[in-house]
Amino acid sequence: MLAPNAVILAILLTHAASAILSAPDELPRGQIIDKVVCLSDPNQSYALYLPSRNAPGQAWPILFCFDPAARGRVSVELFRDAAEQYGYILAGSNNSRNGAAGQGPGSMRAMWNDAQARFIIDPARVFAAGMSGGARLACGFAQGGSFLSGVIAFAAAFPNAQTPKRAPFLFFGAAGTDDFNYPEMRQLDGELEKLGATKRIVTFEGGHGWPPASVCTQGIEWLELQSIKAGKRPRDNDLIEAFFDKAVASIRSAEASGNIGQIYLLTKAVADDFKGLKDVSTYENRAAQLAVSKEVKKYLQDEKNQRAIQYSRATELLAHWKEGYEGEDSAASISFASMLKELKRQSEAPSDSSRRRIARRILHGSYVHAYEQSRSLLEQKDYPAAARMLEMAVSIYPDRPQVLYTLASIYAKAKDRKGALDALKRASEHGFRDAAALEGNDSFDFLRADPGMKKILEEIGKKQ
Repeated sequence: MLAPNAVILAILLTHAASAILSAPDELPRGQIIDKVVCLSDPNQSYALYLPSRNAPGQAWPILFCFDPAARGRVSVELFRDAAEQYGYILAGSNNSRNGAAGQGPGSMRAMWNDAQARFIIDPARVFAAGMSGGARLACGFAQGGSFLSGVIAFAAAFPNAQTPKRAPFLFFGAAGTDDFNYPEMRQLDGELEKLGATKRIVTFEGGHGWPPASVCTQGIEWLELQSIKAGKRPRDNDLIEAFFDKAVASIRSAEASGNIGQIYLLTKAVADDFKGLKDVSTYENRAAQLAVSKEVKKYLQDEKNQRAIQYSRATELLAHWKEGYEGEDSAASISFASMLKELKRQSEAPSDSSRRRIARRILHGSYVHAYEQSRSLLEQKDYPAAARMLEMAVSIYPDRPQVLYTLASIYAKAKDRKGALDALKRASEHGFRDAAALEGNDSFDFLRADPGMKKILEEIGKKQ
């Protein structure tokens, strides 16, 4: 049993903790806080943005954000303007990242518990956003019947790219036209349509990564519109009209460019998004007419063909690499080099085309596949196999110094002197300057006295 003084102290500490938890006003508003440590788990933290106009005692929507490299601030910055305008709390994980050690589920739970402790959250408007692996984390949580009301997914969607059998939550997705996951996102649009999901999937010019802030804002606005439609937030006719005007303006822009496929998709989106809020019969009829037109059928078929070509050629490129580099088949090595050269030529074409987009998707997708496979093999301590896969990534983008340094580290772990020094030399030539990291990496200890290593260190020192 506790002594009386200990009991009093425990009570005081409990009240003090409660005071801390109920004092969100101590956190600055209208600015990004880089690190808020979770009260229930000090190993987890997040970047936070509190809108300046949030009133004390009022429940507000929240958006949890997940970057594949645990860059909490990056995602929060992209959503900041929309959060300020529509009153969203933003929380971007500083822990969750791609890979087995990413602690994604733990990050989500820790932030959710922390948000509930610190703020008054609207339970009907709890959302998550993510890019690439972060998007898969968010979708996986929503799919599991969690507390999430909806998801904003960029550059990827559901775990293992598998569409769920049901999707009772709101889904806003986006992918860049050069993103290797673009086919996945476009195909997902049709699959969610069949499920009767409330969804919206858009595209933007770019590759695999976070979209421009304008697309992030579009995602928030779509969630707001659907929340009004579902009665989860008060109806705001001015807001509905503003969103409607934006949507109609996007159709006019597509009409000006003559992109019949986009005209169809945007017209159908207006009909779907605003049904029940406005009379959209004109847009429903036009979308139905476009859907059976030869031009739209050709547009949709062309997209399917692009998907098939991308998957086929990416598989072929990987097969050539494995047969050539891993199987020591000289003919396959020549085929890999020839195919890689042609893809790079196509990817660097001055004007946009389906061929250029496919080439860019294959190159970046193959690079990411090789990089992630190498990391997985490294975790298994299969250093020779990890180095072989990373060599493929380097062959695609040979001028990335940090990747070359990672390759050198793997060779060093395998005690491969020649491989380590060669990769380290290439890293130095392409701009690697982190002499402190190199000095502190004990994988290179067996090379410290090597003349080749000393020369590389000297070159790095000169360039700092």
